[in-house]
Amino acid sequence: RQTPWWSLDSLWEAALWDAARRTNANLLKGPESWTDAVAFSPDGKTLASVDYSRFLVKLWDVSSRRFLGDLRGHTAVARCAAFSPNGKTLASGSHDRTVKLWDLATRTETGSLSNEFAVCSVAFSQDGNTLAAAGDGVALWDVASRQAIKGLMGDTRGVYFVAFSPTGGQVAAGYSDGRVGLWDFA
Repeated sequence: RQTPWWSLDSLWEAALWDAARRTNANLLKGPESWTDAVAFSPDGKTLASVDYSRFLVKLWDVSSRRFLGDLRGHTAVARCAAFSPNGKTLASGSHDRTVKLWDLATRTETGSLSNEFAVCSVAFSQDGNTLAAAGDGVALWDVASRQAIKGLMGDTRGVYFVAFSPTGGQVAAGYSDGRVGLWDFA
Protein backbone atom coordinates (compact mmCIF):
# COMPACT_ATOMS: atom_id res chain seq x y z
CA ARG A 1 0.00 0.00 0.00
CA GLN A 2 1.29 3.41 -0.95
CA THR A 3 1.73 5.93 1.85
CA PRO A 4 0.98 9.26 0.18
CA TRP A 5 2.79 12.47 1.02
CA TRP A 6 2.59 15.82 -0.74
CA SER A 7 4.84 18.67 -1.68
CA LEU A 8 4.56 21.80 -3.74
CA ASP A 9 6.51 21.01 -6.89
CA SER A 10 6.05 24.47 -8.36
CA LEU A 11 3.63 27.29 -7.76
CA TRP A 12 0.73 25.43 -9.39
CA GLU A 13 1.42 21.72 -9.02
CA ALA A 14 0.90 19.43 -6.06
CA ALA A 15 3.07 16.31 -5.95
CA LEU A 16 2.09 13.05 -4.30
CA TRP A 17 4.99 11.07 -2.86
CA ASP A 18 5.21 7.47 -1.77
CA ALA A 19 6.59 8.12 1.72
CA ALA A 20 7.67 4.50 2.31
CA ARG A 21 9.73 4.38 -0.91
CA ARG A 22 10.57 8.11 -0.89
CA THR A 23 9.64 8.41 -4.54
CA ASN A 24 7.41 10.80 -6.43
CA ALA A 25 4.10 9.03 -7.03
CA ASN A 26 2.64 11.61 -9.41
CA LEU A 27 1.78 15.24 -9.98
CA LEU A 28 -1.71 16.67 -9.77
CA LYS A 29 -1.85 19.42 -12.35
CA GLY A 30 -4.51 22.05 -12.64
CA PRO A 31 -4.67 25.51 -14.15
CA GLU A 32 -1.63 27.61 -13.34
CA SER A 33 -2.25 28.90 -9.86
CA TRP A 34 -0.59 29.03 -6.47
CA THR A 35 -1.34 26.02 -4.23
CA ASP A 36 -1.25 27.32 -0.67
CA ALA A 37 -2.29 24.25 1.35
CA VAL A 38 -3.38 20.64 1.00
CA ALA A 39 -5.37 18.21 3.14
CA PHE A 40 -6.15 14.49 2.87
CA SER A 41 -9.58 13.10 3.68
CA PRO A 42 -9.57 10.72 6.69
CA ASP A 43 -9.80 7.68 4.39
CA GLY A 44 -6.96 9.00 2.20
CA LYS A 45 -9.03 8.80 -0.98
CA THR A 46 -9.54 12.53 -1.57
CA LEU A 47 -7.08 15.40 -1.54
CA ALA A 48 -8.13 19.03 -1.19
CA SER A 49 -5.72 21.63 -2.57
CA VAL A 50 -6.27 25.29 -1.75
CA ASP A 51 -5.97 27.57 -4.77
CA TYR A 52 -4.54 30.79 -3.35
CA SER A 53 -4.96 33.01 -6.39
CA ARG A 54 -8.38 31.89 -7.59
CA PHE A 55 -10.07 31.88 -4.14
CA LEU A 56 -11.18 28.22 -4.27
CA VAL A 57 -10.51 24.66 -3.18
CA LYS A 58 -9.83 21.86 -5.68
CA LEU A 59 -10.75 18.24 -4.97
CA TRP A 60 -8.72 15.32 -6.33
CA ASP A 61 -9.16 11.54 -6.39
CA VAL A 62 -5.87 10.27 -4.95
CA SER A 63 -5.77 6.82 -6.57
CA SER A 64 -6.62 7.94 -10.12
CA ARG A 65 -5.03 11.42 -9.76
CA ARG A 66 -8.24 12.71 -11.36
CA PHE A 67 -9.52 16.24 -10.74
CA LEU A 68 -12.99 16.01 -9.15
CA GLY A 69 -14.08 19.65 -9.10
CA ASP A 70 -13.83 23.06 -7.48
CA LEU A 71 -15.46 24.43 -4.34
CA ARG A 72 -16.17 28.09 -5.07
CA GLY A 73 -17.49 30.66 -2.62
CA HIS A 74 -14.66 32.65 -1.08
CA THR A 75 -14.30 36.27 -2.18
CA ALA A 76 -10.62 36.65 -1.26
CA VAL A 77 -7.49 34.52 -0.98
CA ALA A 78 -8.21 30.97 0.22
CA ARG A 79 -5.57 29.79 2.72
CA CYS A 80 -6.46 26.49 4.35
CA ALA A 81 -8.68 23.42 4.40
CA ALA A 82 -9.49 20.59 6.79
CA PHE A 83 -11.70 17.52 6.51
CA SER A 84 -14.09 16.58 9.29
CA PRO A 85 -13.20 13.29 11.02
CA ASN A 86 -16.07 11.48 9.26
CA GLY A 87 -14.91 12.83 5.88
CA LYS A 88 -18.32 14.24 4.96
CA THR A 89 -17.50 17.93 5.46
CA LEU A 90 -14.62 20.13 4.39
CA ALA A 91 -13.89 23.47 6.06
CA SER A 92 -11.96 26.11 4.10
CA GLY A 93 -10.67 29.40 5.45
CA SER A 94 -9.97 32.63 3.62
CA HIS A 95 -8.78 36.20 3.87
CA ASP A 96 -12.43 37.15 3.26
CA ARG A 97 -12.80 36.49 7.02
CA THR A 98 -14.97 33.41 6.56
CA VAL A 99 -14.81 29.69 7.06
CA LYS A 100 -16.90 27.88 4.47
CA LEU A 101 -18.36 24.46 5.26
CA TRP A 102 -18.82 22.13 2.27
CA ASP A 103 -20.88 18.96 1.88
CA LEU A 104 -18.49 16.71 -0.02
CA ALA A 105 -21.17 14.38 -1.41
CA THR A 106 -22.91 17.25 -3.21
CA ARG A 107 -19.96 19.69 -3.32
CA THR A 108 -22.19 22.47 -2.05
CA GLU A 109 -21.64 25.10 0.61
CA THR A 110 -23.63 24.30 3.75
CA GLY A 111 -22.48 27.15 5.95
CA SER A 112 -20.38 30.29 6.21
CA LEU A 113 -18.88 31.27 9.55
CA SER A 114 -17.89 34.93 9.85
CA ASN A 115 -14.74 35.86 11.74
CA GLU A 116 -13.16 39.11 12.86
CA PHE A 117 -9.91 38.17 11.11
CA ALA A 118 -8.54 36.65 7.93
CA VAL A 119 -8.44 32.87 8.38
CA CYS A 120 -5.10 31.09 7.91
CA SER A 121 -5.77 27.73 9.60
CA VAL A 122 -8.79 25.55 10.41
CA ALA A 123 -9.09 22.33 12.41
CA PHE A 124 -11.89 20.03 13.53
CA SER A 125 -11.98 18.46 16.97
CA GLN A 126 -11.68 14.64 16.95
CA ASP A 127 -15.44 14.20 17.41
CA GLY A 128 -16.13 16.70 14.61
CA ASN A 129 -18.38 18.82 16.82
CA THR A 130 -16.09 21.83 17.16
CA LEU A 131 -14.17 23.80 14.55
CA ALA A 132 -11.28 26.13 15.33
CA ALA A 133 -10.23 28.95 13.00
CA ALA A 134 -7.01 30.91 13.41
CA GLY A 135 -5.71 34.09 11.83
CA ASP A 136 -5.04 37.15 13.90
CA GLY A 137 -6.98 35.42 16.65
CA VAL A 138 -8.72 32.12 17.38
CA ALA A 139 -12.45 31.44 17.02
CA LEU A 140 -14.26 28.27 18.08
CA TRP A 141 -17.49 27.15 16.43
CA ASP A 142 -20.16 24.55 17.17
CA VAL A 143 -20.33 22.76 13.80
CA ALA A 144 -23.96 21.57 14.06
CA SER A 145 -25.49 24.90 15.10
CA ARG A 146 -22.93 27.07 13.22
CA GLN A 147 -22.75 29.22 16.37
CA ALA A 148 -19.63 30.74 17.88
CA ILE A 149 -18.74 29.25 21.24
CA LYS A 150 -16.45 30.42 24.02
CA GLY A 151 -13.18 31.64 22.56
CA LEU A 152 -9.72 30.99 23.86
CA MET A 153 -8.66 33.20 26.74
CA GLY A 154 -5.45 35.21 26.70
CA ASP A 155 -3.39 36.73 23.93
CA THR A 156 -4.41 35.15 20.61
CA ARG A 157 -3.18 37.93 18.32
CA GLY A 158 -0.77 36.65 15.71
CA VAL A 159 -2.02 33.05 15.87
CA TYR A 160 -1.76 31.52 12.42
CA PHE A 161 -1.99 27.76 13.03
CA VAL A 162 -4.35 25.75 15.17
CA ALA A 163 -4.81 22.06 16.04
CA PHE A 164 -6.85 19.95 18.43
CA SER A 165 -5.24 17.22 20.50
CA PRO A 166 -6.24 13.66 19.50
CA THR A 167 -8.43 13.43 22.59
CA GLY A 168 -10.08 16.79 21.85
CA GLY A 169 -9.23 18.08 25.31
CA GLN A 170 -6.69 20.67 24.24
CA VAL A 171 -6.19 23.24 21.50
CA ALA A 172 -2.70 24.21 20.35
CA ALA A 173 -1.94 27.42 18.49
CA GLY A 174 1.21 28.56 16.69
CA TYR A 175 2.07 32.24 16.82
CA SER A 176 3.83 34.30 14.15
CA ASP A 177 6.59 35.15 16.66
CA GLY A 178 7.45 31.51 17.38
CA ARG A 179 5.40 31.02 20.55
CA VAL A 180 3.05 28.04 20.96
CA GLY A 181 -0.07 28.32 23.07
CA LEU A 182 -1.90 25.39 24.66
CA TRP A 183 -5.41 25.63 26.08
CA ASP A 184 -7.56 23.11 27.89
CA PHE A 185 -10.84 22.68 26.06
CA ALA A 186 -13.80 20.60 27.15
